Amino acid sequence: MKLNLKELRIKLDQMAERIISRLKDRSRYKLNAKVYQKNTLPIKNRKNISFFEFALEGLENYHASLGRYKFPDQYPISHPHLMTAVKREIPSSLVVKVKIDFGKEIIKFYLDSLKKFCPPGNDSSVYGETVYCDADIIELLNERINLGRFIAQVKLKNGFLFQGIKSKKQLEKRLKNLKREKEVIKKAKEIARKYTFPTKIAEEYFKWIIKETIKIEIEYLKKVYPQILLF
Repeated sequence: MKLNLKELRIKLDQMAERIISRLKDRSRYKLNAKVYQKNTLPIKNRKNISFFEFALEGLENYHASLGRYKFPDQYPISHPHLMTAVKREIPSSLVVKVKIDFGKEIIKFYLDSLKKFCPPGNDSSVYGETVYCDADIIELLNERINLGRFIAQVKLKNGFLFQGIKSKKQLEKRLKNLKREKEVIKKAKEIARKYTFPTKIAEEYFKWIIKETIKIEIEYLKKVYPQILLF
């Protein structure tokens, strides 16, 4: 991805559309709580795993086989087999590949939110569709939040300065762009209305996404520039 603000904002808008569209898809299925419970639905040759975890693992194994996680902005949540089917050339990037793990937070937020927009009950006929949709949404949220790495680099490129920053709170304040945050939330609500998805939930999601993205920006900058950000 080109490292400039215009391209980055286009990417963010595209991802907002995809996330809300998939949330709308998920809202068509019942809660199907059994798919999230370990050992409730037997999985051949596997123990202590839920159908949801199995689906997420499978999707990430597939993505890994295509070489997705070789790129500096792409990180799996599970621990897929990082074997690619073909050799790929990875273009150079100003984004440094550093490990920042927010997977558990993403999964918790998502699973906690399901009761707000999914009908109660279980429908075993769509368990497969349910967990595929879940895994896809988790991947989208993970990718969207990890764009914080690119956002941090763009801010540095555009003159963001570390001078005078002596705490995490100060860094967070400097990284925030309240005007842009309002635009992102407004856009999310517009997309939600288009898909007849609850605007309140869309707003809640994107406020959380913004907060988590800032966390990624902070952790990324701290890991890449530890000699400057000493807190």
